[in-house]
Amino acid sequence: MAGGMEVKKNVHVEEWGAYRENLEKAFRFNRRTIGYGLCFGIAVPLILYKGILAEFKLAEDLQLWKILSAKYQVVSGTIYYLKLLAGSEKNKKQYEAQVWVKPWEHNYMYLTDFKPTTSWDPSQA
Repeated sequence: MAGGMEVKKNVHVEEWGAYRENLEKAFRFNRRTIGYGLCFGIAVPLILYKGILAEFKLAEDLQLWKILSAKYQVVSGTIYYLKLLAGSEKNKKQYEAQVWVKPWEHNYMYLTDFKPTTSWDPSQA
């Protein structure tokens, strides 16, 4: 070593390296490994993909019905805190949104938070 500095090997890193080398040499296709491959290589990504598509479909169906309340806070720009009534005609829900606006930057509006509220009074609709 340069400068007489010795390196102390980390036992865990060396052990992990040995596992990897042994796995390359000892891996065999069998029912178990094929099952894991199908599960984690096809089924899990497919389920995640379907879930993400459903979430985007839900967001696509949102329609703004009413702004229930609005507050603002002046920061580096303005943050608007909005309570909204949105959803389809049959299924309306209350959402909270935060929008950050910088008027000196051309068209700068950034949705920093958008989530459904847990408590909602339907009489506000």
